[in-house]
Amino acid sequence: MKRKLIVTTILTLALLVPGCAGNGESIINKPEATPAPQQNQVLDMNRVVDNLNFLKDADKASLEAEADALSEKADFDFVIFTEGDLAGKTENERAYDFFYDGGYGIGKNRDGIMLFRCKNESNNSVFVLRNGSATSSISDEYMGIMYDRIIDRIKAGDEAGAYRTFVAVAYEAVNYYKNTGSALDKPSEIVAEPTPEATAAPEPEATATPEPEATATPEPTPEPTATPEPTATSTPTPVPTATNTPKPAATATPKVEKDTNGPTVSAKTYKVDSSSISVYENVKVSVKIEDNSGVAEAYVVYMNALSDKETVVELNYNSKTKLYEGYFGVYSQMDATPWFIDYIYAKDKKGNETKLCNTALAFNATGADLSEGDIYVTGMEY
Repeated sequence: MKRKLIVTTILTLALLVPGCAGNGESIINKPEATPAPQQNQVLDMNRVVDNLNFLKDADKASLEAEADALSEKADFDFVIFTEGDLAGKTENERAYDFFYDGGYGIGKNRDGIMLFRCKNESNNSVFVLRNGSATSSISDEYMGIMYDRIIDRIKAGDEAGAYRTFVAVAYEAVNYYKNTGSALDKPSEIVAEPTPEATAAPEPEATATPEPEATATPEPTPEPTATPEPTATSTPTPVPTATNTPKPAATATPKVEKDTNGPTVSAKTYKVDSSSISVYENVKVSVKIEDNSGVAEAYVVYMNALSDKETVVELNYNSKTKLYEGYFGVYSQMDATPWFIDYIYAKDKKGNETKLCNTALAFNATGADLSEGDIYVTGMEY
C-alpha cells in the first residue's frame, strides 16, 4: 500500500495572483522567540487590524467584539490582519512576524489562528496561519472548506462577511477539538431545502378533497332500480384498482437495480490552471464528475516523481463552473520535483466508487491518460 500524505494544500490561498504562498506551520520554535504573553495581556490586544480599511467602523467594532469573546471563551486567539505593504518580505514571513512580534497566541504554546489578507498592485491573496494547538485541532481538509467559504465571500465583495466566516468556522473546529480531542472533518452548514418540499405537499390535498364530495351526491338514484345497478357497478370497480397496482411495481424495480455504477469521471475535462509552479505556491485543478444519486466524495492523488510520497487533493463542487475543484501546493524545497497524477477517486451517495488510474504511468494498466494534469514544481534543478 502506498504511503499517502495529506498536505496543507490550501494554507496559502491565492485569489487572483498565485504568487502569495506559505506553509502555515507552527512558529513556536522560531529562533528569535520572546516569552509567551500571559492570557490577560493578549485579551487587551486588537484582534482585528485592518490596515487596508476594508471594514466599516461598525463592522470592525462588531467583528473585534466577536473575536475577543470567542478568544476568551476558547483560550485561543482568533486574529485578522490586512496589509498591502510587505516591507520586502514574502506573505508568509509578514504573517509570521505580525503574529509573533505582536504577541498573539494564548498560553505557553501560543495557540491561535490568523487570517492575513494581502492586497496590492501585484498580489491579491489570503494566507491562514495556524499556531500551537491549531495545527492539531484544524485539519488540512477542514482548512480547504474554510478557504472556499472565505473566497466566495471576498469574490462577492463582502470582506466583512469573509472575516466573520473565518472566525465562526475556526471557532467551531477549536471548540469541537477541546470537547472531543479529535479534529472536526468539516464545518457545519445550514441547508435551506425544506421550502420547496413544504409548498409541494398541499397541492395533492387540495385536489383530493373535492373529488369524493362530487361522487357522494348521486347516491339517491339507485332507489328505482335497486338490484341491477349495484351489480353493474360492482364489476367495473375492481378494474381501476387492478390497473393501478402493476404501474408502480413496474417503475420501482429498475430504479433500484440501475444505480450500481460509480460516478462518471471525465478524463478529458481534467484541467490544471498552470502546469508549472514554484515552492510555496498553489494551483487550482478541476474535473467534471457526474452521478445520478450525487457525488459524496472526490479527490485526486498526486505522486512525487522522485519518491513514494503522495499528496491527496480534495475536490469540492463549484456550482458556478459545475466542476469539482481543489488546490495543489508544495511547501518544501525537498518536494520541488515533477508531480504526476496516480488516480482520481469518486464515490456517490449510494456508496458506489470509481477509481480512474493514470495510464501514462507504467504500473497503471487500465484507466485513461492523465498526463495533462502533471505539475512541475520549480525551486531546484531536477
